Formats: sequence, structure tokens, C-alpha cells
Amino acid sequence: MRIARVFPAKTNMTPIDKDAYYSYPDLFTPKYDEVHISTVFTWDKERAERLAVAWEHYGRVKIGGCAYDDRGGEFKPGIYVRNGITITSRGCPFNCKFCFVPKREGRIRELDIKEGSTIQDNNFLACSKQHRSKVYDMLRTQRAIEFKGGIDARLLTDWDIDQMRGLRIKSLWFACDQKESIKPLRRIVDKLKVFPSYKKRCYVLIGFNKQEEEERLKTVYGLGFYPFAQLYKNGSNKKYSKDWRNFQRTWARPAAYKSYMSGRCVG
Repeated sequence: MRIARVFPAKTNMTPIDKDAYYSYPDLFTPKYDEVHISTVFTWDKERAERLAVAWEHYGRVKIGGCAYDDRGGEFKPGIYVRNGITITSRGCPFNCKFCFVPKREGRIRELDIKEGSTIQDNNFLACSKQHRSKVYDMLRTQRAIEFKGGIDARLLTDWDIDQMRGLRIKSLWFACDQKESIKPLRRIVDKLKVFPSYKKRCYVLIGFNKQEEEERLKTVYGLGFYPFAQLYKNGSNKKYSKDWRNFQRTWARPAAYKSYMSGRCVG
């Protein structure tokens, strides 16, 4: 079966093969058995639905993805994300107030492990030790390894750190989306000194209280992580002021916040 995958937006996660599209069909677009409109963000749903109408003469159209509360099944490499990215589990056992994952995907479901150097699981460390061990075994064959889905500092064990030390790590991504997230990060700081700061990244949710969030960003940086600020969208394409956008850009670029923090005392 020949399938076209159509994406409302192009990102560094989406595939780029000849059957992946990011816009409307044209005179030279071939016919397909099916056309899958894959939508991650809810603010892209309107465009996704326009694309679905435009593509209906080129194959049987199916529209879905996270934006449509798709629970997700077994992971298929290179189909809806670019080659090199893999997802080995779905869901999360926690119910963080800013996260839709547990409601959409449920608790942890371990999947068949497919090769890839970028782990995009929502909460990889919530998987069983047996599953994680198999993933680490797979990663020993990979280079430039990234845990991009986010490492839960509450669940990081000495055993996991030992496993990661034996891998060719490019980046480890944590999260500090609220003040309560700082304590678990502090707990693991000394254990993670085996990794240089530029490999330890941290998502930081912003968009509510700039003073509190800047202090949190400074703290994350002072703990030896490179912060990456993300403006909270709450399922919508909310428009932030220029001041907020500049603030986010500063704290998403290491060169910018290193310059900003030069000479300051943080931690």
C-alpha cells in the first residue's frame, strides 16, 4: 500500500522522504492508496483539516495524531517522525498539571524496541528495568544519542546513570516546569558530574510569572544544566508579547544566556 504522509508544519522531527508533504498537492502530485494527515499540535488542526479537504482526491484521507488525542500504537520508524528517532514506550504514570500525556496515552505501555539514536519516549525511566536494559543494549550500537523526550529526575537511578555513561551521549534532556521540579534536579547534580554541562539540557516551561521563571532558569543554569525555555501554549496558538518572545529566545540559546549571566552569581 502506498501512503502519503502530510504534515501541517515542518519541524526537525518530521520526515523528509519523497512521500512526506507539508502543503497542498499540485499538478505533479501522484495518487496514493491512503493520505495520512499527521497533526501534533492542536493549533495546527485548522490547517490540517484544510489539507485533508485538498488531498481527498489523491487517496483515502485519514486525519489523526496527538492533536486529535490519538493514543498511539506500536512505533513505526521513519513514518511520522524522521529516521533516527525511536519511541519505545507510550504514556506516563504521573499527572503533572501542564501535561496531556496521561489523559491521552494512559500509563506506561512498553513497545517493541526499534533502532534509533534519539529516544522520544514521554517518560522512558518509568519503564521497567528489563525494558530499559534492552533499550540501553540497542543504544550501544548507536552514535550521537539523545534522550529528547525528557528524563524524569525523580526516577533516575545510579544504575541508569552507569548505563548512560557507557553510551555515546550527545544530550540528556530533563525538565523543570515548576518550582517543585528543582528539588529532584538538585538531588542528581553530583551524580551527573560525569557529563559536561553542554550535554545536560533542561526544558523550562514559561509564560506565567516572568520573575519567578527567570529565577528558575538561573537556578537550572547554576546547577549545571543548559536551560531551554518553552512558552506555554495550553493547546492553542497563543500570541505572546514581543517582550515574552525575546525572553524566551534569550533562554533558549546558550550563547545568549551565557552572555546575560556573565559575572552573575547563580545556583
